Amino acid sequence: MSQAFCAYVIVRGRFALVGCLPCAMKDTIANFRLVCGHDIDGLFVSGGQAGFNMMENAFPTHVDDPKALRRLQFRWDLIIQPILPELKDSSVLDLASHDGRWAYAFADAGAGKVTAVEPRAALVAAFDAFPDDAAKAKVNFECAEAIAYLEHAGGAGRTFDIVAILGFLYHTMEHTRLFRAVQKLHPKIIVVDSEFLMAKNSVIQITAERTDNPLNAVSDFAGQEKTLVGTPSVRAMERFADMIGYDLIWIACPEAAVNGCKDYYREGRKRRQVCVLRRQDR
Repeated sequence: MSQAFCAYVIVRGRFALVGCLPCAMKDTIANFRLVCGHDIDGLFVSGGQAGFNMMENAFPTHVDDPKALRRLQFRWDLIIQPILPELKDSSVLDLASHDGRWAYAFADAGAGKVTAVEPRAALVAAFDAFPDDAAKAKVNFECAEAIAYLEHAGGAGRTFDIVAILGFLYHTMEHTRLFRAVQKLHPKIIVVDSEFLMAKNSVIQITAERTDNPLNAVSDFAGQEKTLVGTPSVRAMERFADMIGYDLIWIACPEAAVNGCKDYYREGRKRRQVCVLRRQDR
């Protein structure tokens, strides 16, 4: 992997990747704001290495699925790349971690310790298939429901530098409880990847989903076949961030759509997006 840096600009409140460029171009990109003028609200240049490729890591659960690997790489660029400088040696909490693919990715990208929380025991066990390497050694799996774990951890005085809420926000009806519990862990950064309504108002759409699907919400009691979940609007997400005292920046996707990632480019009332919340007292 060659030495490189990642440059981003903040344009009208949205965080956009300029590119992963050779270190020799750092002085040039530093003048980007001057070239572009008043439309640029801010500039961020990462200090770490760029060029991480999920394809090269060959995760066991996706090695034979190029489309899934492209999607993982696309999401890595949105979820992990913007926080690389803060990720180094940090403590990370990965909620609703599924088989641990993102817990592993956080560890591989430089986190010091990652706690993965997943309520389905079969998915926790699936993490055993990941390589027995330095990244895996930094991951500790807990089999627990996400919000219950948060409240227990907060009550015990635990803290984390970064909390990741990836693919979970639209599988719960407990949004306020969730973010209040996260707030008590005092993270510097919260990363959210979720489906969002494109409505102008702060609303949550309620739907029902089956609990026997491992991609859906878990049951609240034995025998529960369906449960209610809520998809928040973009504006509702911004209100959640403000409620707990965090600044929110939406991460812009590349202009050209990537095969297998159409939910991030969907036109209409609902779209998947990533946002990064940073504590206001930093």
